[in-house]
Amino acid sequence: MYRELKEELGLDPSDVREVARMGSWVSYKLPARHRRASSPRCIGQKQLWWLLRLCSSEESIRLEQSEKPEFDDWQWVDYWLPLEKVVLFKREVYSQVLSEFQNSAGLRVAGKLR
Repeated sequence: MYRELKEELGLDPSDVREVARMGSWVSYKLPARHRRASSPRCIGQKQLWWLLRLCSSEESIRLEQSEKPEFDDWQWVDYWLPLEKVVLFKREVYSQVLSEFQNSAGLRVAGKLR
């Protein structure tokens, strides 16, 4: 997890604090049209998720750390918004993750952050 944070966001372990970790792996399968186009062949992904709190300033997030940045921008969003924005075949994984982390994220019943 820390390697990914460094490569993709430019964050060091001291920039974040672990709030929660998924109790089990989650996975999704790529639709057939995406599998045919990939080389080497990829049929999906199995992931373990963490909920992290940013402890440093937002300026610590440096997307250009990698030779081939995976992201070109970032923003803070409402907790449940990713379910509306994520590609359809990943939606169930996002739903599982957000539901599991809901209490750890300090959400009220109405879904608003405290």
